[in-house]
Amino acid sequence: MPSVLFVFHSHICGGIEKHLLTLMQGLSSRSYRTAFAGPGDSWLMDQVRAHHLSGYHLPMHGMFDLWSALRLATLARRLDVDLIHSHATRGTRYARFAGALTGTPVVSTAHSTNAGKHFGGANRIIAVSDAVADFLAAHGYDRGRIVVIHNGVSDICGTPTACTLRKELGVPQDRPLIGLVGRFIRDKGQDIAIEALSRLSVPAHLAFIGDHATPWGRDMRLRSDSAPTCDRVHFVGFRDDVREQLADLDLLVAPSRREALSLTLIEAAAPGLARSG
Repeated sequence: MPSVLFVFHSHICGGIEKHLLTLMQGLSSRSYRTAFAGPGDSWLMDQVRAHHLSGYHLPMHGMFDLWSALRLATLARRLDVDLIHSHATRGTRYARFAGALTGTPVVSTAHSTNAGKHFGGANRIIAVSDAVADFLAAHGYDRGRIVVIHNGVSDICGTPTACTLRKELGVPQDRPLIGLVGRFIRDKGQDIAIEALSRLSVPAHLAFIGDHATPWGRDMRLRSDSAPTCDRVHFVGFRDDVREQLADLDLLVAPSRREALSLTLIEAAAPGLARSG
């Protein structure tokens, strides 16, 4: 039975985390042995355990955590894995070390166009989009070692009867409801969405789905409160049922300043939701 050890450092819920969980579930259903190594106090580890998958605490404090590096190598040996599959730069740095110590092949997935370090020790590099592949090649990585594999989502999506977002926000049925799903960081462009809303000729409502308890999130609350559309901007917070609520939107927007491949836009495509990037 083939076995894969996934390595990723995260404490939040975002596109990479959802992708990795889906990947582990898919491989497990196809008789692969899978295990995840990452911070134990994280959304992803909670989900791994909730879905009865194997998870091992690996804090990876910074880029030079010797204890984490040795623990990962020990895990790879003890689990007798055929492959270490790392995600993003920090996970790849530790996977490279464990792979070198144990002789285990390493595949790394690059998810962004602004992080090009530490992928050199991977046997193969997966880029989630052509833009990421071009970025890596421009930073000196051998194009022959890079393969583009786009992110995907399952075909299962919410039905209209499962949607409650419009009702929860008190948005009338005759008012367009626009949504933006993502982390509250400048790259995601929530400020662009607030500005665009004020220029619309129709009284649309804007729903931000994501944890806004960040410095950027607090700035966006202040910006929204001072905008003429303040009564039509809603901060929903983190939701576990985002896919179910997408069908309640009339339009999904992704005004990102930088985006490799938006998982949310792919999720919105499943129910045929209108979307704009």
